[in-house]
Amino acid sequence: MFYCGVNFEVDEAGGRIMLSQRAYVQQLLRRYKAEGYDPVDTPWGSNVSLASWGLAGPKAGAKGQWSKGARVVTEHEAAEYRSAVSALLWLYKMTRPDLGYALSQLTKYASKPSSAAVDCLKRVLAYVKATEDLPLVLRGRVGELKNEEELYIRAWSDSDWAGDKETRRSLGGYCVELQGKATGTISWSAKQQDCVTLSSVEAEYVQLSEAAKEIVWFRRLMKDFRRRGNNRRKPDQADLTLRQDEGEEAAELQGQGRTQLLGDNNGARFLAAREAYHERTKHVDVRYHFTREKVLDGTLEVLHKKTEEMVADIFTKPLGAVKFKLFRDYLLDPTRENEQKILKLSSQA
Repeated sequence: MFYCGVNFEVDEAGGRIMLSQRAYVQQLLRRYKAEGYDPVDTPWGSNVSLASWGLAGPKAGAKGQWSKGARVVTEHEAAEYRSAVSALLWLYKMTRPDLGYALSQLTKYASKPSSAAVDCLKRVLAYVKATEDLPLVLRGRVGELKNEEELYIRAWSDSDWAGDKETRRSLGGYCVELQGKATGTISWSAKQQDCVTLSSVEAEYVQLSEAAKEIVWFRRLMKDFRRRGNNRRKPDQADLTLRQDEGEEAAELQGQGRTQLLGDNNGARFLAAREAYHERTKHVDVRYHFTREKVLDGTLEVLHKKTEEMVADIFTKPLGAVKFKLFRDYLLDPTRENEQKILKLSSQA
């Protein structure tokens, strides 16, 4: 079944739904003449940086891997660049979270791309060509759910402090997944934070707030699904349910249990749990204390995850081929088996 360019393949025996965009990818490769590109293991090279070019053009005396020989592209090439990046963004938003970091870099230079940025775009297209069959997998059988506690969400959050060499803003990313009787990654984000942070703790704390907002939204969505299910079974109580006040709604949300939010910075975790580091963090915008509020009211539980096991790392920096593949496979199919592979690699580090 196709919907919005996505192929939904249902495996009833295995209890899986696989979402893929092979037809869309093949069309994209033909349009941008990338069918003959050699395959690569990752969408972004580990030592590649476009910072030496600059957002507005090459810097005087800039040194770096791409500064030598880089040139301003023609208007036609720039238009093709923007078109291809837009097409890849659709792929990323629908089924391919593994493209997040690469596209967060390419979009920064959309207004005035260099030949170096075009070369990076070609690498992303080569990676997409090599992985055109990768599906996003959702597992589980709704009919097997006996109670609400058997299905819950979990989130991962990470940032790369001052990772943008142009603006010194941090790069942040998060993903939200289903766990329990059903598994699957259902939301993800990879983008530059909208403020300059003064420490890695602050950068991680800001990113936790972004993930926390997404968690709260999904908790409300899941609560609404459960409410609608109850209304179908008890239609005479539908109006009463819809007229619940905010206090009752908050109690119902807390009744889902604490949602785990995983981060790899203990300083940010302590800051979210209680008032701490006041002198060094009192300048943090009030809106970023949203995480703390949700921890204190029982909605969230911020837990520490080793950096070597932080899946959201894939959104904030280029990774080596081995680590990238493990994190990508987990993102696309967050099973216990794939998580164990990450833990095994971490134990060998």
